[in-house]
Amino acid sequence: MINQKKGAFTLIELLVVIIILGIIAVLVIPTIDKYLQNSYNRAAMVLERSVQEATELYMANNSSLYPELNNPDSEIFINLQVLVDKGYFKAPIKNPLTHENLTLTEQIKITVIQKGIIEVEFNLATP
Repeated sequence: MINQKKGAFTLIELLVVIIILGIIAVLVIPTIDKYLQNSYNRAAMVLERSVQEATELYMANNSSLYPELNNPDSEIFINLQVLVDKGYFKAPIKNPLTHENLTLTEQIKITVIQKGIIEVEFNLATP
């Protein structure tokens, strides 16, 4: 007779557990990936909005430097370096979509709608 120890797992029991864990992983990993991508997209939208708001604050505080603000339909271009230099952002600024630092030469387009009202356009590069 074979002497069996009680409390030990057989090879079949271990294989069944591994197969069950594999099935669970196959079901869960795509869901986690979807949630991660959604969070990166939301973080990118938040960063774009933060740059837009910082630009609006900068333009409001430094309107005397830009006489174009008095001319409707005029366009002004600044870059992220201006916002960093004036303390509206801290470098490095990381792109949540590519996980790389943004170059501070990224352009921000400011369009004057009418005196005192501007539209700020800043879009992150997508991978």
